[in-house]
Amino acid sequence: MRFLPRTKTTRFLLSVIIVCCAGSMTSEAHAQLRGLGGINLSRMGGLSRSSNITTRSGNATRLGNAIRLGNTTLGGRSSSTNLERVLPQVLGTVGAIQSVRGRSALRPAPTRVCPPPAPAPPVVTPVPPPPVAVEVPTVEETKMTLARTLVDRAKEAFAKEDYARCSDVLTEVLELMPEDANAYQFRSLAFFAQQDFEKAAADAYDSFRFGNAWTWDTVLTIYPEKQSARYTTQLRGLEKINKSESQSMSTHFLLAYHYIVLGHLPQAERELTTVLTLNPEEKLSQQLLAVVKNAQQTDKVSQR
Repeated sequence: MRFLPRTKTTRFLLSVIIVCCAGSMTSEAHAQLRGLGGINLSRMGGLSRSSNITTRSGNATRLGNAIRLGNTTLGGRSSSTNLERVLPQVLGTVGAIQSVRGRSALRPAPTRVCPPPAPAPPVVTPVPPPPVAVEVPTVEETKMTLARTLVDRAKEAFAKEDYARCSDVLTEVLELMPEDANAYQFRSLAFFAQQDFEKAAADAYDSFRFGNAWTWDTVLTIYPEKQSARYTTQLRGLEKINKSESQSMSTHFLLAYHYIVLGHLPQAERELTTVLTLNPEEKLSQQLLAVVKNAQQTDKVSQR
């Protein structure tokens, strides 16, 4: 009987077996059962089936030992006969109860199959972009950029008739580009507008040394719209000074420059001749006079 679990249900069913078999038990079997200590048969009244039976938790093993008495006879009959008749029924009932109450315990736990871990994403090393070639401007390019900015400021000042500011800004340009013919001509116009004819003549002279004279269309880009009459007023003032100071080589040369710009070549030839009269060794004036005479000859040929 060791294979039977020691539960209340089992002890109850074993008690039923005893009750069923008690009616035919001998005094020897009765004494052995009474020795178990956990079963009270004194109140059975001749081993009556209706008597009360109490059990304790530790009597299942001793009860099994009493039932295994193969030589004991119950009321002249073999106890094994009664046990063979009753025990299969009891064991079947016990098995049914245990199968219902302990099915989950008897059934093996399902094996939980865990999916394999997902592979780690590949490590992508970012590829740095190729270095961008940065063109570093040269010193000359930097000077040119700054000079253009300054020229724009000078134009704004000239348009506002702030001629002094204009000449100062152009002086900065000439410090960056000391051989720029356009900067010299622009500053000559600024001094011309201020009636500072000596400085205007010097810048006009340098403009011929480093380049050519502007045309009238270029001069109009310096003067704002509807202000070309201002230039005419300034030119008339120079002509008046030139007459009063006939011995001034600077005013004669400056007036010759403006006549060349306006395309008045005969007047320019006259003023250059006066300059060479005052200073016959003046090389630049000699070259300019030759160019003016040649241009007039070309115009006469083209007009024929």
